Amino acid sequence: MEKPLLKSETKNHQTRVLASAVIKKLLRLRYNIQIIGLEIIQTRNDQATLFLPNHPSLIDPVMITTTLSPRFLPRPLADSDQAAKPIAKQAMNLVNPILMPDLTTYGRSHLGSVKAALNEVASSLNENEDILFYPAGRIYRSNKENIGSNSGLSYLLQKAPQTRIILVRISGLWGSCFSKAGGKSPSFASTVPRLLRYLLVNGIFFGPKRKVTIEFIEDNSLAKLNNRKDVNQYLEDFYNGVDTGLSSVPYYWFQKEKGGYSPEPASI
Repeated sequence: MEKPLLKSETKNHQTRVLASAVIKKLLRLRYNIQIIGLEIIQTRNDQATLFLPNHPSLIDPVMITTTLSPRFLPRPLADSDQAAKPIAKQAMNLVNPILMPDLTTYGRSHLGSVKAALNEVASSLNENEDILFYPAGRIYRSNKENIGSNSGLSYLLQKAPQTRIILVRISGLWGSCFSKAGGKSPSFASTVPRLLRYLLVNGIFFGPKRKVTIEFIEDNSLAKLNNRKDVNQYLEDFYNGVDTGLSSVPYYWFQKEKGGYSPEPASI
């Protein structure tokens, strides 16, 4: 059963569900997505759910959000710079994000804005609102998740201790053009037009598909851990518990699985 909506929320809810359904079908033109564990996770009207994914690429938030729809429509905590970009900005209008600046970009001068965003997340959780939160706060720099000394999740666990925790592990995207495997920071603006070109050349439905797995596991043991270091180590062990080595996938139907790749350093 889905959470009840206010009248004012109904139209946006319906638009988001419809958009998610369309995007989900588009994603499956390129990705063979296997979903594990979501079918046994029930919605809760009396308890907030905090979804905690790893972050190998720019495209995984889109995959996770559309996979959760329509049963779960969590608010994401999003990087304010990424959310302001033209393509992302349209999507952000639907998901009602909580925006937070990246301290690695702006430094401690924006610490107050970060604290305010985390407090808004905590407040939403205490009001039984579902949230999508990336503990690392950035996409992979290598083929492993590295949360480091980030304290955001530990802060939320203290401020909203009754929150239900769902760990989300996505694999198969390290090597995608939406990842940093090619050595450059990925961009929707430059990658999406290329994706459209590949789809057209492949006759829409006949292109090679990248295999991606998304696992959902309910695990509330994080609340029992004593400190930030233990929380982050627990998550890193979980996220890095599967093989996330570089995987290359051809762009076009006439290319072989080995060799014949397009000149880009990594494939979508």
